[in-house]
Order: sequence, then structure tokens, then C-alpha cells
Amino acid sequence: MSMRKGGEIRLRGIPGSPGIAIGRAFLFERTRPRIPHRHLAPEEVEGEIVRFREALERSERELHKIIEIARQKVDPDAAAIFEAQLLMLRDEHIYERIEQRIRSLTAQGRLQGIVVGSVPVLLLLAMTMIDPDMMMAFFRSRAGVMLLVLAGLLEIGGALLIRKIMRIEV
Repeated sequence: MSMRKGGEIRLRGIPGSPGIAIGRAFLFERTRPRIPHRHLAPEEVEGEIVRFREALERSERELHKIIEIARQKVDPDAAAIFEAQLLMLRDEHIYERIEQRIRSLTAQGRLQGIVVGSVPVLLLLAMTMIDPDMMMAFFRSRAGVMLLVLAGLLEIGGALLIRKIMRIEV
């Protein structure tokens, strides 16, 4: 909470140390960054990975600038904090796992779509092998052909729906 009394601002909270301090204050507020989400089609994944790598390079350049400013204007030891951040940013293990996760989710989604889409076709083939006469009745009657056409349309609709569901959100 802040209260204004003349030109003075009083802040209430948990102090870093006891006593009264006069000088420049830095207010820390915990807020989460807003990250926009959008869906990725499988063909967009590689482009997003390139964008991710470019963002890492930009972040590294910015950290180098911050380190230099900290060395010149604050204290060479203060730059060590930012150097540690730079080391974390350069950790290949972390960003390789991020890239791997993006690719595996895309591949997993495609595989699930193929498996789920193949089940009705495989079932039709299995039933034809088990009792060919029963399945031929579908092809000989008008109602049977209509049911097969309906099953085909539902199969296509299901495949399109699965494709839409399995798009990755980033």
C-alpha cells in the first residue's frame, strides 16, 4: 500500500532490513508475463524452432550489453549475476529438450491421427476376412452401400477433426 503525504510516498510491506532509508526505491511487483498462444500446424514447427533460436540469440546479445553496463556503471562483481543468466541461456540441454518436445508432440499427434483413422478400415478388412458373405451383403444392397458411404464420410470427418485437435498450441 502507498500513502501520499505531501511529496512523500510511504510504502508498507516486508522490509529487506530494519530502519529508515532515504534514497531511490525500486518497487518489485510479481506479475506473470502474458504469453500469446496460437496453434501450430506440423508444417509450421520448423519455422517456430528457427524463431525460438533467433530469440535465444537476441537474448544473448542483450545480456552481453547488460553485463557490459553493469561492469562499467555498477561493479564488476554485479555483472556476475548476469553472466550466470547467460550461462543458463547457453545451456544446450534445456533448449534442445524444448525443441525435442515440440517435434515429439507434432509427431505423436500425427501418429495418433493415423492409428485412429486406420482402425475402421482395418476393422472392415478383418470382418471381410472373417465372413466375406456378410460383408458382401453391404455391397449388394442399396442400404448397405449407403451405410458404407456414410461410414466413409464419417471417417473423413473424424480424420479432419483429429487433425484440428492435434494441432500444437504455443
